[in-house]
Amino acid sequence: MALSVAYRNKYRLWADLVRGSADRLFVPTQADVALGASVVVQAGLPGSSMPVVVRGTVVARRKASLRFPAGVYVNFPQKELEKARRLMGLDSTPGRQVWGRKDPRYACSLRARLLTSSTVVDGLEVKNLSHSGLLLTCHTALSVGQPVTVTVWLDTEEEVALQAHVSWVGATEHLVGLRFDADLDENATVRVAACVSRLAAAVSKRDATRRVVIADDDEEILRLLATTLSRHGYECFRASDGQEAQGLIRELHPSLVLLDILMPGLDGVDICKHMRSDVELEDVPVIFVSALDAATLHTLADEAGATDFLPKPVAMADLLNLVGHYLRLTHHKPAVQLEGVA
Repeated sequence: MALSVAYRNKYRLWADLVRGSADRLFVPTQADVALGASVVVQAGLPGSSMPVVVRGTVVARRKASLRFPAGVYVNFPQKELEKARRLMGLDSTPGRQVWGRKDPRYACSLRARLLTSSTVVDGLEVKNLSHSGLLLTCHTALSVGQPVTVTVWLDTEEEVALQAHVSWVGATEHLVGLRFDADLDENATVRVAACVSRLAAAVSKRDATRRVVIADDDEEILRLLATTLSRHGYECFRASDGQEAQGLIRELHPSLVLLDILMPGLDGVDICKHMRSDVELEDVPVIFVSALDAATLHTLADEAGATDFLPKPVAMADLLNLVGHYLRLTHHKPAVQLEGVA
């Protein structure tokens, strides 16, 4: 699939590819492009009849909002970046990877046992399950990348042992994400897939349109935002740092997220990028709430894929209007698709 984006000059194009060591480019488009899709991006430059053409992978998507156009974020391998550099005569900067889940996970409550190289941990609970991984409770210290064997008692009570590695460790609630190894036993793969299908068929359609996660390291602002929204019927969940916020978002799958940008640990920009790269969270509206100047806030929100932003100090009327607007937009009518020029 080919996508096109127009640039004012080659310096703006390259700045977008390397800004903040990022290695992804936002391309405005109305096309419904799937996460993980391979796309060709044609970047047109003034005065040039030949566009800069690079191939990459869609790593995140953003719906249209009041402030930003709809489109996709495309990640480019190093060889493609170097090709673009040669075409433009500019230097490159190594980028960083953006990760996200590509398979939907379904809530469950399954018994599990974890085996590491040094210990066996019983009495665990699987909180959600997908074709490629799971989330479970675990009080034992684990590290990202660590290989493990997890035994799960499926909904039919059949037992299945799965080779996996730790993909995520939560800062709170003792939650651990596991990603199954690529060479998983075929029989185990079939049984997990069957269980996932049954869980998907039984997913509750409970209305959660008023569930909001609020993250800010300023306790007074956190209290003010949560109190205001709670008084208007929203179910609020608070986080005082980036790790805690990410854990809540992954566990609760909220209907909207309010994020401070400058927080300890993970900042709001990284959290938003992860959400836009996650098949389960890509459509959740994200509103940045920050004391940064308006120009910087706009740039960071656009780069991260945020839906909108509010400057501090926050006007409560603006807060309620934005939250109400995006929840109505998400759950009652499709977003208006916009075209844009970088």
